[in-house]
Amino acid sequence: MKKITDKKQILLLTSMCIAAYLVSYLTRKNFNAVLAEFVVAEGVEKSAASIITVSLFIFYGVGQLLSGWLGDKLSPRKIMTFGLLLTTAVNFIMPFLGSNTALMAVFWGINGIAQAFMWPPMVKIMTSRFHADEYKKAVVRVSIGSAVGTMLIYGIAALFIKVFGQWRTVFYFASACGLVMAFLWEFGVRRIEENAEKYGEEIASPVGIDTKKNGKTEKVSGFNPFTMSPIIIIMIAIVLQGMLRDGVESWMPSYLSESYGIETSGAILSSIILPILTIVCMKVTSWVYNRFFTNELTCSAVIFAVGTAASLVLFFLHGTSAPVAITLVALVSSAMHGVNLILIGMIPQKYEKYGNVSFIAGLINFCTYIGSAIFTYGIAKIAEVWDWRVTIFSWFVIALVGTVLCAVIIGAWKRFKDNA
Repeated sequence: MKKITDKKQILLLTSMCIAAYLVSYLTRKNFNAVLAEFVVAEGVEKSAASIITVSLFIFYGVGQLLSGWLGDKLSPRKIMTFGLLLTTAVNFIMPFLGSNTALMAVFWGINGIAQAFMWPPMVKIMTSRFHADEYKKAVVRVSIGSAVGTMLIYGIAALFIKVFGQWRTVFYFASACGLVMAFLWEFGVRRIEENAEKYGEEIASPVGIDTKKNGKTEKVSGFNPFTMSPIIIIMIAIVLQGMLRDGVESWMPSYLSESYGIETSGAILSSIILPILTIVCMKVTSWVYNRFFTNELTCSAVIFAVGTAASLVLFFLHGTSAPVAITLVALVSSAMHGVNLILIGMIPQKYEKYGNVSFIAGLINFCTYIGSAIFTYGIAKIAEVWDWRVTIFSWFVIALVGTVLCAVIIGAWKRFKDNA
């Protein structure tokens, strides 16, 4: 593939990626946005309702591996178009399933597969078409687009529940957005790619790195023990950030409603502070990363530490003030989005010369949603068996372990980057 050098084309492709990822969040986060209302309106247990979200996380995570592998073999654009069309269909069907949580879990799991066909192919497109500096800018902007999508769907969910008195209309809205985006993406990005092949900068295909060993030249695979060792620890850290990022976000409305007596529509609306603070956190993370850090793991350890501190303060201040609780919960969640930006957004680019960017992106994003699946259900069970105070302490422990893991492999990751 040729690199894009025209600034207008770079901006256009970045904008298409932002829009597509934003819509993917509208069609993925909408059940989380209506979760508190769904539990009340349909009279189901929190743990039973959480299975629906957990189903998406599991299939989304597993689908990342398939999507990552396919993204290195087939057209990334077409893979994403298929994903958008499939999520459109599932979102349209969901309202007709009523309170049948088992059937909803099946279809929402299919939506997880559809959503998996977004990020790895998109990373492949951006690394293939952009130079390193443009890629970094694009990743930050796309990540902010996901936060905007989250903010929009929580706001729309609160509005629709207030106006229409039910959660189902949110899915019809998301389905319409998905359909429009599928056509815009397929025909818009196809045109951009055609222009890139005509006028772009020729680059060599990344087939590996030549290295000298015992006087002989060899190809270094992206999967030998040396290159995989830092990734294995990074994968564990990513599981932990996924546990906090999506687990906390999914149950924030219920936490506010049960701990502070806020009605569900108000609690859902209060959750808008999450993506707002996330946008701020991503901008700050990007600035700090580019200004002060050359090592992604150092930056991640610092951001993990912020989440650790926020969860510990929340543990001691639990039950005292709703505004304080909202702010601290939002800080925990947004800090994890900052970690996600660095580990999920910046790490795959380092594997471009190995020729497996899409697979690495899928592999590590798979870890995010393993964590999401574990702790979305875990928070529900902990809150049911114990209470929210114990639940908050578990957030502190998870964030602390994530901080330590990132810190201990700073040197290993530096050695990997130096050799690559």
